[in-house]
Amino acid sequence: MKTNILVATFGSQWLIVPELLGFTNHDTLDVYRNRADFDRILEEGCRFGIAPVSELWLVSTDDESTAQAICDVREWMRRATPGVRLRTAILAGVPDLENAVQSRQMRDLVFRAVLKAHEAADGGAVFLSLAGGRKTMSGDIQEAGTVFGCSAMLHVLSRLYGRNLPNYAPGDFTSLSTEEAAAITPVAVFGARTRAAYLYGHDEVGPAVFPLSLGDSESDGSGRNPPDTRLIERVESLSKRAGIVLSNFSAATAMDERGETFRSLMGLHPETIRRLQEDKIGVRREDGAADLDWIRAMPKAELHCHFGGILTPGQMVRVALSEKDRVLAALSGSAPFRDWLSNLESLRRGRQWESIRKICAAKADFRFPVPGISAPIPVCAFLGLFADDVPALDELVFGPFRGEGPFCAIGIQAYESLGDLQGSGLLQSESCIRAACQCLRERCRESNILYCEVRCSPANYARGGLDESEVVRIMLDELADGDDVRFSFIFIASRHGDAALVDRTVELVQRLRSDPPPAGWSAAEVADFRKRFAGFDLAGEEGRAKASDFREKFDKLLRSCVKMTIHAGETESAESIWDAVYGLNADRIGHGLTLEENPDLLDKFLDRNIAVEMCPSSNYQIRGYQDAWVPESKGRPFYPLAGYLDRGLCVTVNTDDPGISRTTLDREYLKAARMTPGGLSKWQILKLMHNGFAASFASYERRRGLLREAGRRILETFENGDDIQP
Repeated sequence: MKTNILVATFGSQWLIVPELLGFTNHDTLDVYRNRADFDRILEEGCRFGIAPVSELWLVSTDDESTAQAICDVREWMRRATPGVRLRTAILAGVPDLENAVQSRQMRDLVFRAVLKAHEAADGGAVFLSLAGGRKTMSGDIQEAGTVFGCSAMLHVLSRLYGRNLPNYAPGDFTSLSTEEAAAITPVAVFGARTRAAYLYGHDEVGPAVFPLSLGDSESDGSGRNPPDTRLIERVESLSKRAGIVLSNFSAATAMDERGETFRSLMGLHPETIRRLQEDKIGVRREDGAADLDWIRAMPKAELHCHFGGILTPGQMVRVALSEKDRVLAALSGSAPFRDWLSNLESLRRGRQWESIRKICAAKADFRFPVPGISAPIPVCAFLGLFADDVPALDELVFGPFRGEGPFCAIGIQAYESLGDLQGSGLLQSESCIRAACQCLRERCRESNILYCEVRCSPANYARGGLDESEVVRIMLDELADGDDVRFSFIFIASRHGDAALVDRTVELVQRLRSDPPPAGWSAAEVADFRKRFAGFDLAGEEGRAKASDFREKFDKLLRSCVKMTIHAGETESAESIWDAVYGLNADRIGHGLTLEENPDLLDKFLDRNIAVEMCPSSNYQIRGYQDAWVPESKGRPFYPLAGYLDRGLCVTVNTDDPGISRTTLDREYLKAARMTPGGLSKWQILKLMHNGFAASFASYERRRGLLREAGRRILETFENGDDIQP
């Protein structure tokens, strides 16, 4: 029920209450009957919406004179205005405000009283009065009115010396004398104020979190409140941030900044933002470790990560050993298999890497060397030979490409061959797939990746006894959402692969997204897939086929509004990118390194907000760009990322094949900075991280939630460090 409440700060002068209630409740009280112009004062009060109140709340200190004054008020109200309820809020144990700490504690109590009054009024009026108590208390209630809002702010002006009128006893007082009435004037200092804008959306700033104890009678001690300052600290923090946000918004508008970043960053101090805009990453090699630490502290999204290229040599061995028992059983039961592996072991001991590479390059013979031994047992057995010598496997796999200088501009075929011992060669059993998923989760956790879109072709992992739907179920289970990382899945078709595999992958998507659920799948599993299936990708060598050649095969996906990301502009001209955008309606482009060749197309990316998934290390390794920290790269082209970012394109940073590229997502941001003349500012790095979340294929609500969570974590990182203050 609506209730009109008057909240007043209070000292030791009880007569302030009749003077206030005589103004608000003039229809039942004759306090000012001897004032000739009281009708004019009432008209002024009506203009400010002054109305009778049914509750009076007094906020005061804990001393004897105040306690006696409250008793006097209660006695007078019992006789003169029995319909008005008196309630008190006392700052327990503080008899007077003698220092700054006690003043802040009183301020907190006043704020709690006004906050609670709005809840108790239930839509009724909340009037405030600054007439009683210390001057600081008057300032406190004025501030509380501007923060939490009020119906009007009241005051009592007096030309009399002092407030004590000893001739009146509570039982005798009915009205002021003619002289006193002429000298005392109730006024409305200001009218209605709304709740401060910066409190909206912060439901935690309420009486449930910041409670108030109110007393109703002399014997009721519930009105005693222990000293506290948490409410004003919270309000001050929100107010400060609101001012900073406004300043930063104005500054961003004035400089017409291109692209977006986390909204929460607008809550940083302008000086902190200035430092972020000036501090550069990737400039000095000696700062590399500190740069990586800073990048690692920030939450990130990974949008372009191929499941078949995630493993380091050490992880390849770890995954292979998950099939140790089956390998031992195969060796025990097949002499030809033992001979095959013994030959490879002899070559390994002799470090005859080139001979082994030739054997591995004949994929069919290497992966299925002996009849009756199914995948991935031969590959697992071979990798197991390196269990005690992982550096040797690293030397075998990467050979001359273990250094950044030589591992530059090697072409896509040479690059892909570095992954022959993982991917579809290794991930052909449930144990291996689960072990690889565990490695991926660990990678994400180490790089503070909050959200990861994993690219895979389930049919490629269905040559060892699993079918593609089983592969999907295993990955959904092993990469279930957790507090550390959320995973989504993008299925891949290849330009230069088996056309039948393309059809099977498209059909798999349709089957898992349609009703009724496929055989063997529970409703919960289907729902999980539909939630976490993010989109479809066309990868492979661009020169082998145009994206538009797949229009007919992808027609069902497009009609189902499946999001599309297309590898384009990685090794071919901007014409390949154009074909992906106009031929397959690409929502994102993988790599897009040649987009600058077609300015009109670049403008189209801006118009449609088509994101570009850049992968600095693999771009450097396949195509070749300058890296300020790699002297051998001098004279190569500049990486286009910074130019795209300056134009306002939605650019993201990703790993591509982190195991093949010998990288992590943290290192990719550093690599991008190293490949940019003068480095990238921390502000630009944060923009790139924002783009990773904003351009994700997660559902609208999930994407919004991720952006909020990432923004909150980033702001907390600054607030817990040294960067929040100028």
